[in-house]
Amino acid sequence: MKISVKNSMKPKDIVKIALQNSGLSQEDFAKLLGKSQPMLSKYISGRAIPPTDVIILCMNRCGFQLSLEISASALADRIRTDFSGTAFADVRAAINQILDSISGPNDTITYQSSRLERAKKELYETTTT
Repeated sequence: MKISVKNSMKPKDIVKIALQNSGLSQEDFAKLLGKSQPMLSKYISGRAIPPTDVIILCMNRCGFQLSLEISASALADRIRTDFSGTAFADVRAAINQILDSISGPNDTITYQSSRLERAKKELYETTTT
């Protein structure tokens, strides 16, 4: 079964759906994840955030497909926020190179090339300031 995971889903939702689709009891599913049943219960209720490896295992077990959509400007904003300062100049430069490499002849990517160019410009301005 393929389930598309929206970027608005919370980790607890992914774990809960994986449990439901597994057909296992909480105890057996927790063992599969290498966690205790009380910890699984905390993940499902949202009282604890599952670690990345648990989320990935849940997604893989159920055949989830991750579908993230983000605008170029939102991506640039996030990069600018998460990688600000001179310590991350190399990271921003690497991201710039990635953006250069994907803005090729592919119609889908070319359609969004103006957004990519704007994002690259914003990243460059951040890198030089």
